Amino acid sequence: MSSPVVTGAIPTNLFPQVRTVVDYVTVICDSDWSKLESLLTDDFIWYIYPKSLGLPLSNKAEWIKFNADASDIFKRISSSISIKFLKAKMVFMFIFHQIR
Repeated sequence: MSSPVVTGAIPTNLFPQVRTVVDYVTVICDSDWSKLESLLTDDFIWYIYPKSLGLPLSNKAEWIKFNADASDIFKRISSSISIKFLKAKMVFMFIFHQIR
């Protein structure tokens, strides 16, 4: 599946165009970082991320515990962190969780 093309402001709801973590990260990396927080939608939390990992996460607390590393990354994002670093880290996390 090809990644969606996002121009201008980041939409607050990317479902159903974005269905995998890799697609999601691509959108983040190609978009306005000042609007990154708007990408953290319920569709990502409850559908895209768990489905990409093949995991049935039943509640938000379970998701937060499982995804603590990613949450920390988003908290630390600043203009000093390169887009390539974020993309590499997120793709690594995706692959790591797939084989866990």
